[in-house]
Amino acid sequence: MLLMLAAKAVAMLKDIVVAQAFGTGPEVDQFVLAMVLPTACVMLAITPLDGAASPHLLRLHAVQRRPLIHRISLYILGYCSLVATVVAAGSAWWFGWPWASLALWALPGGLIAYWGFTGNALGYPRAVAATTVITPLCVLLVLWLWPHEHAWIAAHISGAGLEALLLLCILRHWSQQQPLVATTTLPPLHPVWQQYRLLFIGAALLNLAPLIDQSMASQLDGGAVAALNYAVKIPGAVLSLVGSAIAALLLPILMRSGNDPAQVWRLTGIAFGLGLGLLGCLLWSGPYWVAVLFERGAFDADDTAWVARIQSAYALQLPFYIAAGVLVRAIHASGDNRILLRVSVQNLILNVLGNLALMPVFGAAGIALSTSLVYACSFMTLCWHVRALQRK
Repeated sequence: MLLMLAAKAVAMLKDIVVAQAFGTGPEVDQFVLAMVLPTACVMLAITPLDGAASPHLLRLHAVQRRPLIHRISLYILGYCSLVATVVAAGSAWWFGWPWASLALWALPGGLIAYWGFTGNALGYPRAVAATTVITPLCVLLVLWLWPHEHAWIAAHISGAGLEALLLLCILRHWSQQQPLVATTTLPPLHPVWQQYRLLFIGAALLNLAPLIDQSMASQLDGGAVAALNYAVKIPGAVLSLVGSAIAALLLPILMRSGNDPAQVWRLTGIAFGLGLGLLGCLLWSGPYWVAVLFERGAFDADDTAWVARIQSAYALQLPFYIAAGVLVRAIHASGDNRILLRVSVQNLILNVLGNLALMPVFGAAGIALSTSLVYACSFMTLCWHVRALQRK
């Protein structure tokens, strides 16, 4: 947890330097929009593997884990290479250079995602958490020396490459600890792909939400996309920190306990209470932290007030998002990922309807409020489904 906290602190320092250099100017809008497509393509394909491959990996004998990881890594390498090439060509026409070169992030980005949650499943959560500091640290140092968009892009891509290399070293270290046993039996991939198909469709729907939010924000006043990007930083850092801990620790625990209902609801209650406490802290001190972290250089007091309002709306999702993370891991452990597909459809519909209803009234803050309401509804739906699973 301390390593995750340190990584988020470095990421926040990076955002402070970005805000000082570019404020809510067009460079931030261009960077955010240029990263939307490669990030969505990578997360769409790789994130479902966490719920599909990790439980299967934990069920396999140690001798079979290595070839499974190797085979899936090769598939990811080919896919991400294709994404980087196609997205770079499309972005060159839409955004122009140098922004189109951000598509190259897809190649290390996909490997980071897969090797990261694989390292967590294999028992290296601290080492994986330590690698997440690399990319923001590279951006922080480079922009400190040369606050220019070319430096920002180069540092972002090269930092991701170094992060992927370090994760590879972690997996090689794990591999060297395993006994060298000759086997001609390759681990079956059918159970992985069977669950992956369901989670892939759900991830596709889930990744449409930020695309919809940012496209709607681009229709508002200038700088709305950048304001949304800054407003999600502090709540996003909290959610990422707690969510990473849940992802790294809970799946093995739940699988070892046989998804014990009492343990699932006890952990859900603890997570919800933690979220409420974090929500209270953020609503009370959020504007202060926005001013402390971002209000300098091109980021002025008006930007602080604007971003703080949006941040408060985003923060309302904290208890629901954190507690839902426990329920999602319980569903992964049960293997019934059809539930998550149905919840993803629900979330997408509610997100669009919420944006249409709230954006004309509250502007960019309405988009953030819609997101929080979606997660509240999602949490209640997941509670109902998990109860139904436990009655079977």
